Amino acid sequence: MDILPAIIIFACALVARLACYAIGFHRKATSQASGTSFVACLAATFAAGIFFNLLLFFMVQDGIPAGIRTPPFFVGISAVIEASLACAANRVAAFFTRGQARAGEEKPSRYKCNDGHVVKSRAEALIDNWLDKEGVAHDYEPSLTIAGDKIKPDWYLPDADVYVEFWGFLARDNKDYDERRKHKEALYATANKRLVGITSIDLEDINSKVKQKLLTFLDEGDFARPKRCSQCGAALDDRYR
Repeated sequence: MDILPAIIIFACALVARLACYAIGFHRKATSQASGTSFVACLAATFAAGIFFNLLLFFMVQDGIPAGIRTPPFFVGISAVIEASLACAANRVAAFFTRGQARAGEEKPSRYKCNDGHVVKSRAEALIDNWLDKEGVAHDYEPSLTIAGDKIKPDWYLPDADVYVEFWGFLARDNKDYDERRKHKEALYATANKRLVGITSIDLEDINSKVKQKLLTFLDEGDFARPKRCSQCGAALDDRYR
């Protein structure tokens, strides 16, 4: 094999692996991928990386001292190289995830829902519209003070006295967001408030997963109630919607 085509092939393989690692870590950080799919993707990329590393060592083995030119040496070095690539990709993914979180927090509310609520993201609009469709009374971002700390829950369900939070980012790497989330959860627990947390994965099947979480505190009869006016809370006939 000529040296130039070989360099191009291995460079492309390196970039592809870095991209796979970064995408996998980012999707896991933003809860867009389950733990099983994340591990499977990571393992497949790692195995492919070791294969390419071994192939590269095989091509340049004549330049490696005979004393260390052994299979354990090649496999060990290949694993170290691949682990280093994965760590680098994880840092890149964490950087962009934090940037997304900050951008999302700075973005003004601009998604108008069916009931008149104006929310911050498409995911929140999906949840708000679903609550409206299911006839579950809900207030968006009411003010709440717990132990002197003022917070704004994403939703409050007055009929069930339940607070709902959409955790858009659930990542160890997104430390700022994760710390605020844990602080909020601790406040709810301190005040014995009933809390339901919703993640991006739950939105893949909102009719099943989100409803199942709400049924922890609600009954089936709490769903499909008459729709309410966004201003006064009075029940409305569908023809006025």
